[in-house]
Amino acid sequence: MRWRVSVGALCTLLAWAQASTAAPPPAATEPDNPEAQSFFRFGAQAYDAGDYDHAILAFREAYTHAPRSGLLFSLGLAYRNRYFASGKPEDLEQAITSLRSYLANAPQGTRRKEALDALSALVPLTGPPKGTESAAPARPEDRAPTLLMVSSLTPSIALDVDTARAPRVPAVIDVTPGRHVVRGHAPGYRDEQRTVDIVGGTSLALNLDLELLPSFLRVVAPPGTSVLIDRRYEVAAATTPLALAPGQHEVVLLRRGYDAARRVVTLLPGERRTLTLDLHTSTQRSLAYGSFAVGAATLTAAAVLAGLAWSKDSTASSIRDRAATRNLTQGELRSYDDALDARNRLRVASLVTASVGFAFGATGLGLFLLDSPELPGR
Repeated sequence: MRWRVSVGALCTLLAWAQASTAAPPPAATEPDNPEAQSFFRFGAQAYDAGDYDHAILAFREAYTHAPRSGLLFSLGLAYRNRYFASGKPEDLEQAITSLRSYLANAPQGTRRKEALDALSALVPLTGPPKGTESAAPARPEDRAPTLLMVSSLTPSIALDVDTARAPRVPAVIDVTPGRHVVRGHAPGYRDEQRTVDIVGGTSLALNLDLELLPSFLRVVAPPGTSVLIDRRYEVAAATTPLALAPGQHEVVLLRRGYDAARRVVTLLPGERRTLTLDLHTSTQRSLAYGSFAVGAATLTAAAVLAGLAWSKDSTASSIRDRAATRNLTQGELRSYDDALDARNRLRVASLVTASVGFAFGATGLGLFLLDSPELPGR
């Protein structure tokens, strides 16, 4: 007898270890029926919270609306875990029955191996019926109250049912038949209100997922600047804030003659932010301005040389005019030749300098016209 008790205790210990270390999600997929889906979602949240009483109740309601084999698997796991918590033999029997029904109804089910593993741990725990046991107290799924089950995936949500605050989510509220108002509140989310009508003796599941409040971003930039949000669309830099979904967003400013400016901002739900980015003159635009300056200085020098050449030409013309009325002295002849030589040298220097000036100007113009900003790397 002691050996049998030890084996039973060992099986229970191994089964509990298997359930606690490899607890799979209640079901592979949600049912398609909207009402069954609402009950399933509530049951899944209750299962995760360790509230197996209401998880079983929700899964049974879901199966009533959509008798899918996956819900039998969920029921089997919920009964199994409640058995380990309560030790009630009827929970063990229900767990085995549900898992065997799942295997019979889902020959190609994706959770067959998990169901078989669970059965291999649960079946050895069954024993002969004991007639001396007192009747088990009624479970929530065995009575017929009027229940409102509210689940939500919104973090930190607060639920008000009529005028009372629900102590937790998922919430199970025993209500009177008729109309009830459910309100949801959470920081950063839009408040939502639902009105439901519940028939006496039935259960109603409600999934209340709140909508995130939009965020607003106003970008301050000089006129003529292109503002790109997340590289998907372009907006104008204006005083009107742009409504964006909460989270990370990339803002890029593009303007001819300036390096692209990039900033990644993280907006909280409902946040309003103003973003100002500084634009810096691009290297190409600076080179263009430098080329313009060198070209202008060089052309100025060419003009000065041209003026000096004209002066030397005037000197040579004056000496040539005197030769028409008298003979020139040897000094005047030398001055005439020197003036012509200087004029020719200055003309060549002026032309060369002017060519260099035009070249710098053309280079600057090309750099200026071709200076288009590029998107920065991520």
